[in-house]
Amino acid sequence: MHHFVQHFPSRFPAPMTPPPLNPPRPESTLNPSQDADASQSAPALVPAKKVNKRTRKTRPKFRDSHAMVTINVTHAGEKGPTKFVVHREFICHYSPYFDAAFNGDFIEGQTQTLDLNDFWPTIFELFIDWIYTQNLCDLRGKALAVRWMVPLWLAAEMFLVPELQNQTLELMNTELCRLRKNPATDVIQYLYDNSTEECSLRRFIVATCHASFGVLEKDTEYPTEFLIDLINYGRSPVWFPLSPDTMKRFLVKSDTGSASVFRAVGSHKSEPISTASAAVA
Repeated sequence: MHHFVQHFPSRFPAPMTPPPLNPPRPESTLNPSQDADASQSAPALVPAKKVNKRTRKTRPKFRDSHAMVTINVTHAGEKGPTKFVVHREFICHYSPYFDAAFNGDFIEGQTQTLDLNDFWPTIFELFIDWIYTQNLCDLRGKALAVRWMVPLWLAAEMFLVPELQNQTLELMNTELCRLRKNPATDVIQYLYDNSTEECSLRRFIVATCHASFGVLEKDTEYPTEFLIDLINYGRSPVWFPLSPDTMKRFLVKSDTGSASVFRAVGSHKSEPISTASAAVA
């Protein structure tokens, strides 16, 4: 039996120099260190005997969700992992990635514990907040800044949660229109460092910046790949803000069967399979 993360390791490294976006961290009820020991007495390690085939339309209820799972998130710049204790029914309901890990034939399915290495704990906390509330806000309950949205979208892509990707993208489009500003260069650099050429968020940022090409900052070092994409996109003029029809090109499809990709690996011990979410053409 293998570890789930051996086949599907984190491909979402924390930035070498994190953007200055960390607000004062309030005490969280989801992963307080002082309650870590107490959580062990709760049914946190209840193994899943079968895969729950709940559809995306049926949201789990707290009264029926007793089993807890543990996700240890490790940042390269921190001494130890940040522990998140989450309701298994909720995180597996929204994420096929975690559904396969905790309900599949992996070691994590028995221990109900998963380690995410080289990940950004703050972004994972935003992800967990969304799992419970479906609202996008920062850790202070304020409106989510654009520079938070890029890493959150990438995390949602990794965890196969297209609903969160699309909600984040719609909010980003609204905020960029309201602020009449392009994303900061370090945010664009972060996106290009942590995504592939096929990333729909890249194409959205390029389309947005092209529409406001005249207000790009001068004497600013933009990523070379971004500038090439921007020039190539110039063959198809788009006006800012992006229309609903244009936005459809950057939203991602929802595939409730994605977890089967992970389970196939755990059952047949095959090589890792690409799980990149497909962008709407």
